Amino acid sequence: MICETGFSTPIALDRGLFMRRLIAGLGHLNEGILGSDVAGAYVMNVGLSMGAAIEAEYKRHWGIDRSFTVSEYAHVIIDLKQKINGNFSLVSKDDEKVVVRTTSCPFDEFVRQSPSLCFMTSSVFGGIAARNFGYAKTVLHKRIALGDPGCYVSVYLKHTPAAEEAVGKEYFPDINRASPDIAEQLRLMESIRDLRRQLGETSSRWEEIVHAAAEAILVVSPEGKIVFANARWRDMLGVEGAELIGGPFSRVVYPEDQAGVHNLLETALTGRRTIGHECRLRHRDTSWRDAGVSAGPVRDDEQHVVGAVAIVRDVTEERDAQRLKDALLSTATHELRTPVTTIKGLTQVLLRTLEKGGDLDSEEFAGRLRTIQREADRLALLGAELSDAARLRTGKLAANLKRFDLRDIVEDAVGRERELLDAGSRHRLEVCRPAEPVPVKVERARIERVVTNLIENAIKYSPAGGSITITTDTADAVARVIVTDQGIGIPEADLAKLGTPFFRGSNASARNFNGLGLGLHLSKAIVEAHGGELTFNSIEGAGTTVIVSLPPADTEGR
Repeated sequence: MICETGFSTPIALDRGLFMRRLIAGLGHLNEGILGSDVAGAYVMNVGLSMGAAIEAEYKRHWGIDRSFTVSEYAHVIIDLKQKINGNFSLVSKDDEKVVVRTTSCPFDEFVRQSPSLCFMTSSVFGGIAARNFGYAKTVLHKRIALGDPGCYVSVYLKHTPAAEEAVGKEYFPDINRASPDIAEQLRLMESIRDLRRQLGETSSRWEEIVHAAAEAILVVSPEGKIVFANARWRDMLGVEGAELIGGPFSRVVYPEDQAGVHNLLETALTGRRTIGHECRLRHRDTSWRDAGVSAGPVRDDEQHVVGAVAIVRDVTEERDAQRLKDALLSTATHELRTPVTTIKGLTQVLLRTLEKGGDLDSEEFAGRLRTIQREADRLALLGAELSDAARLRTGKLAANLKRFDLRDIVEDAVGRERELLDAGSRHRLEVCRPAEPVPVKVERARIERVVTNLIENAIKYSPAGGSITITTDTADAVARVIVTDQGIGIPEADLAKLGTPFFRGSNASARNFNGLGLGLHLSKAIVEAHGGELTFNSIEGAGTTVIVSLPPADTEGR
């Protein structure tokens, strides 16, 4: 054996980083072996024990042997998290609730590998509060572990209606009530292993299938409390399954749907199955998700009903698609009826006049033909919008690009709209164009349709008339068409919704302003298919400006 001395040890070990990496690795390993729910319970118990020790240290330092005040408690959780680089700050505090937030997690990026580590923070906060105030409930509104830019945590100090409604974990002074019974969890795991041995390898991975199922699954006790929830709730509602355990399912159900869900579970607890019940469930971002719920009984070895299992599927996108389809059919039927009725009526009048040998005034005849032509053009536009809407739904709204001068496209669109304006129209179309060409690479017909739609919208939503300015220019190497009107404008709250199918501003009813409500939706899609952008500026009662921004064609003509 040869021994040598004088070796250097250049490794720079960051103790804090090492510990966070170690804890995250253990959490990730536990999730892989036990599943996220059991691992979460384990980590949470670690947090409870750690919290008790930390609480004792603070009280010993301050020389107190009483319960914390709310201010002292808030100071403890902020000071504690700042000491481990949590960057926590106080949002608010009162006798019922303390709210804190952070922009950086103490576990850094490792928390994304093991979101159950959030339960350690939850249990530290909740355990200290429960021992000092008799009750606590921690609610993680936002979570870095689930992709949010920061965390937002509320700790309820009293069992209020707000705490009852919130999705989070309850804590009590008795540690056995503060978390799932680990011994019971381990006994359950041993039962599963026994069942595996009985069933053989064919069925040996049944609980892995439950945890990895596409649907969210939960089990409810006869008392109505959730006793199991798989990991899929993380995807569906943005909460961990363990956060739901111990509370009623109704706390995430839309108020008007709670009675139906209660009846569903009661039916399952009597031994009967129900399939396809629909309700709305609250996501952690406060939005509501449409869900389809099927429920049935859970039986023990003697076939006694000991609970109810619910399989929940997110059907929000399906319902949105159905609502879109229904709205499209209803609106299209209404919009098609008017031009068809007009064309049919005018055609019948002209035919009757000719059959009777009557004379038609040439100006009157030409006027009626122009009306028929206008309504036929309207039908053609409706057909094109419906066709493009279908292509947009299937992702097939592609653009066949060629080089054009944007000024010419705008001139043609404006010229056609001027022809359609009545001689006594109160609207004036004014064109502003640069002296130099504005080259773009686009599908001309579609961009022309966008400009036409914007001009028609400006006319439609300017019932009192006024000037409508159509400007073509280049700014910051972007080709633009700017349409400005002096119409009714758009409420500020509605601006973000512009471009969604069938949306109308809250100050514009479908009764007074016709159309499918697809124009801006399709215009936005067409512009984006060309690599451009559609933006809106508006003041309610003063008018609207819509800007079409398109990438310019290169100088070599490609």
